[in-house]
Order: sequence, then C-alpha cells, then structure tokens
Amino acid sequence: MKLRVAFLLAFAACASGANAQVHCRMPNGVVIEQWESLPKCQDNEVCSLSTSDTPPICVLCEHGCNSGQCWPECDPSKNGCCTSDGYIIDGCWFDPEMKLSWQVNPFGKKVWSEAKYVCETFTLGDRSDWRLPNINELRSLVKGCAVTDVTPFDTGDCQVLDDSCLQITCSNNGCGGCDNNGTGPGQNGCYWDPNINGGCSSFWSSSEVVEGAIAPSAWFVFFQSASVCETFQDVEIDVRCVRSGT
Repeated sequence: MKLRVAFLLAFAACASGANAQVHCRMPNGVVIEQWESLPKCQDNEVCSLSTSDTPPICVLCEHGCNSGQCWPECDPSKNGCCTSDGYIIDGCWFDPEMKLSWQVNPFGKKVWSEAKYVCETFTLGDRSDWRLPNINELRSLVKGCAVTDVTPFDTGDCQVLDDSCLQITCSNNGCGGCDNNGTGPGQNGCYWDPNINGGCSSFWSSSEVVEGAIAPSAWFVFFQSASVCETFQDVEIDVRCVRSGT
C-alpha cells in the first residue's frame, strides 16, 4: 500500500562510499512516497520520483552527485579542477590566470627530497602528474603582494626566478615581500587565494640554489609575508603540489 502526496519530483541523497547501497529515500528524511518495495541505489546514483503513481527509481549521475543532486559535467571556470572524464576533483583549485591546478590541503613538513617525492607520487582524482612547483610557479600562488607575485605579464621586483636567476645573490629587497602581520586575501591573512587551505607558513619550491650556498639549499616562499627565501634542503617545511592544466 502506498501513500501519495502532491510532489512530482524528488531526489535522495547520494550513497556514501564505493560500492555503497542504500534504500531509496528522500532528502532530510521527508517521506514523499512509501512503497512496499524500494530500490537500493549504488554510489553515484540518486533516487528519482517522476510521478506519484510510479515507484521511485535509481538514476545514475554521470559526473557524481551531492545532496541528492547530480553534478553537471565539470567546468574548470566554475568548478576548478576536473578529472579526464568530467568529474569535479575535490581538494583541488585551478588558477585560470596561470593555468595551474593546486593541491588545496597541503602535506605536512618534509625535507626537500621528500617534498619532491610526495608530489611526484601524489594522485588526486584521476590525475597523477603532480610535481613540486618551481619558484616561478610557487610565486604565482602569491596574491596581494605585487613585489613577489608572478603573473603571465609581470614577475614582480624579486629577482629570484627559475629560468634566469637562482644564485644567492639574486635575493634582493623585493624578495622581502609585504606586511609580515598576515594581511593577505587568503584565510588567516595568508598571501594566497581564499580557496587555498593551510597555515601561513613556508612552502618548498623545486628550484635549488645554484651558487653561493654553504650546503645544498633550495628556494621557498613564506606566505605570511609573501617573502622569497632559501634554506638548507635538510630543513623540514611544508609542501603543496601543482600540475599544469585543469
């Protein structure tokens, strides 16, 4: 026996976890139709009720789902990073100006060689071509501090650049960045985009100091002041990976 109501279309929440199965149910626990037998929906399916006279069915969402709604095909200009088959990659932010995809939630502190390794072996969504950013790419993540920010049209005042100047002597006054009190546009005043997570700390680049260091060293950016600095490669600082494209 079934109870009918006036609603003609409703969706249930997604099943959670791979291979999950849940009985067809409606959002927020509201019973819209109650049938003697209900289908079990798989992961990436929603429960659809087309009319009050027909039982609900499971509908496959081609590009994933959330809160009972199918996602549209991933659009980098709206959704950020996309998998090769059109799914939205959670935990990834796409910079449309630089055409770079960034890991939103960073790894913890690591020495330089470990930082390179974790990025080279990192997979997010179906993307596995991540890398530790070079100093130009890492500086492009800086927002709100023009002296160290790198854009397609300007490299700022800091002379440290991956393709031209990586010696200790390349570090000039412009590499000192901006206000050290954390007044950037990101969360907690970090000098990066608001979509990026993590503390306003130091992050490794893949660019090594090529001359002038007393021990193997590499360049990094301190995002509380957007300053560009160098340190020994056996020092542990934070890691954020990058890849080209969406």
